Amino acid sequence: MARKRRRIRIDRIMILALAAIILLVALVFGFKALISLFDGEDRKDDEVLPAKEGLNIEINDYKVYFDDKDELGFDFVVADMSFSDRKAFSYDLANMMTDEGLKLNDIFAYQKKLDINSYDFSALGTTTDISSEPGVFRCKVFVPLSQKRNLLTLTEGQSGKTFAIDLTKNHADIMDLKRSSTPSEIRTSDYDIDVSDNYISTMMTHQGEEYDCSMLSVYTFRLKVVAVKEGISIESAVFDQTSTGEKWDALDASYSSYKIDNIIGKTLSVGDEYALFFEVYSNADEKPEYEGKITLTFSDGSKAVIDAKLN
Repeated sequence: MARKRRRIRIDRIMILALAAIILLVALVFGFKALISLFDGEDRKDDEVLPAKEGLNIEINDYKVYFDDKDELGFDFVVADMSFSDRKAFSYDLANMMTDEGLKLNDIFAYQKKLDINSYDFSALGTTTDISSEPGVFRCKVFVPLSQKRNLLTLTEGQSGKTFAIDLTKNHADIMDLKRSSTPSEIRTSDYDIDVSDNYISTMMTHQGEEYDCSMLSVYTFRLKVVAVKEGISIESAVFDQTSTGEKWDALDASYSSYKIDNIIGKTLSVGDEYALFFEVYSNADEKPEYEGKITLTFSDGSKAVIDAKLN
């Protein structure tokens, strides 16, 4: 007698297929949850990511610096900002603009002006390099102000988001950024010369023509003649970095600045004020500090050495 063949019911097949789909979905969601758990362990507790995809920008705090002595011709704000995204990002501060039309990536001229007037720009801790892996990137941003006012508005060009900064609050003392200026004295029986701390020159000339020093740092030491032997001059000067032994010769007499003349080769008289110029290649955003000695060689063959810093 022939055996009956079992018929597979369609409803059982559908139930099995549905169960398989449910199991697959559960595995996918479980895997994503596991990844999120481990990813969360790598983030700092204070990181808050945006609720949806896209770069989120916030101002956490800020300080307002007013140029009360009118040395600079501008005021500025240092804004503590957060940039966050669920994916890796890089942000160009050219997209952030003040209501005066100033872009926040274009700060080189302001930095130079601060350095020239003996303010320590690096002490602000600001940056224009904003890029990060997924998460929160917190940094300080330099915001220049060309006019006196009580309110500053920043606009983010891509999103149109605006930030209002109350300039009547959070004032900081700009003099806290001032570098100390303690003259060094070169004194012998033949001459007495005061040498002031250095600053960076930007408007230089070479053989009477404009000299482009934008890719270099030209450190300027002012020298004031208090007493001097008649007819004497400084023929050369060398900066000797103590830690590495590296040496830089002062720029010769063919170089000068629009603010003050080069002292090399000048016949000195009491009351004269000139300068020594040392040209050193360095990154404009991150200037190292060099400590060493300057050796002056006079026209009569004598030498004088003083302690000095390039900063």
